[in-house]
Amino acid sequence: MTPAAAAATRLVLFDLDGTLVDTADDLAAALNRCQSLRGLPPTPPQELRPWTSHGARGLIQRGFGLEPADAGYEDLRAEFLDHYEQALCVHSRLYDGIEQTLAAIEASDRRWGVVTNKPARFTRPLLRALGLERRAAMHWLLVHVEGMTHEDQHEAAATPNVDCDHAARRSMASVQSAECTTRPRTVSGCCWAASPERCG
Repeated sequence: MTPAAAAATRLVLFDLDGTLVDTADDLAAALNRCQSLRGLPPTPPQELRPWTSHGARGLIQRGFGLEPADAGYEDLRAEFLDHYEQALCVHSRLYDGIEQTLAAIEASDRRWGVVTNKPARFTRPLLRALGLERRAAMHWLLVHVEGMTHEDQHEAAATPNVDCDHAARRSMASVQSAECTTRPRTVSGCCWAASPERCG
């Protein structure tokens, strides 16, 4: 980013999983719990880490070889998500340097927030456990595709005209410039509402 662009930026948006917070070990633990209940050996977390960015679908495919169309997939997915919800911030932590980055953004009188397609039942408790829920503009910058299944959200994340939360759109509309800090494949469908020229 050029100095001029940095000076004009008033809002910094972070993807959640894999950018702001390392959630891989807790997601792996949920999958391993499913395996343990079926008498299967656990998959080493380091082997599951590359699959965590693909959510429940990727982890279940890696751990059980099941695809969404397969018999038993939906029940297993629901079980996996329940296990994750019960222990979603045991090992999860901010990546190195993130706390200092957030503090610097706040000290410069800029706003920051999270753009994610992670369902709210996990996002809000996770942010709360990490002490992030009430910092800066977190509440109104939390963009989430409501009323969709996790798998639908995964597909919508790559769709440039996904219908995001209207309150977030109105709030973001007042921000003149935004910088998106994320992997575009993950959240391009959501962050376009904030700054389409930067996050498309």
